[in-house]
Amino acid sequence: MKEAEQKAAAKKFAEAWKGRGYEKGETHKVIDPLFLDALKKEFEEIKETKQPKTRKQKWKDFQK
Repeated sequence: MKEAEQKAAAKKFAEAWKGRGYEKGETHKVIDPLFLDALKKEFEEIKETKQPKTRKQKWKDFQK
């Protein structure tokens, strides 16, 4: 797909979804409890890990 076609497709997609609330962050209320809350908790636990070697391994696992 050429760049002009990609831009046209993106514009068409954006117009189709415009006004449905998704671009306004209204889905944040649903996404956080389903996905982000657990990730945020895991992230905080990793930051609090005292042993550098253990923390490094946890970071790698978290990235995956």
